[in-house]
Amino acid sequence: MPFQTDFIIQGTAQFMSDDLLTSSIRGRPHIHSPVDDLFSLFYVAQWAAVFHPDGDGLPMVQDLRKQLAEGERMQTTRELQDINPHNTSKADGGRILPLLGPLFKIWLKSLEELRSRYKDALTSVQAMDPLVKHLFLAIAYRGVGDFVEAIEEWKELEEVDLDSDLE
Repeated sequence: MPFQTDFIIQGTAQFMSDDLLTSSIRGRPHIHSPVDDLFSLFYVAQWAAVFHPDGDGLPMVQDLRKQLAEGERMQTTRELQDINPHNTSKADGGRILPLLGPLFKIWLKSLEELRSRYKDALTSVQAMDPLVKHLFLAIAYRGVGDFVEAIEEWKELEEVDLDSDLE
């Protein structure tokens, strides 16, 4: 059975992967992948961190919230990667954003690498339906494993103690 490419892409635009969002805007077909879901999880986590009540009233956080509300997700993503406990005080970024900025940076790099590997692999097996299913599952599991590795790298890099850092 060939790939179905005549379907409607649905979802919340703020949380769609870049590939899904671009396909939706341009009316082009897109084969949904676990990478799309992992990017969606990334954007949901980014949104949750920016809109966490801990940042209420802080000008820097308000600017990030405004960017997200106005659809400037990539700008927010770039700025979050530069926020860390070494260059952003709690008075500027609250407790959450300085703590999570490095994680977003590590995680995004991992996702971009996974997207590239998936696209290369999909090109190789696209004509072989049974292999596509296995590739889908393999990439999904790899993405979850990459996320766990990103958290471990972040914890070591920032010497994070979640219990005390969030108090």
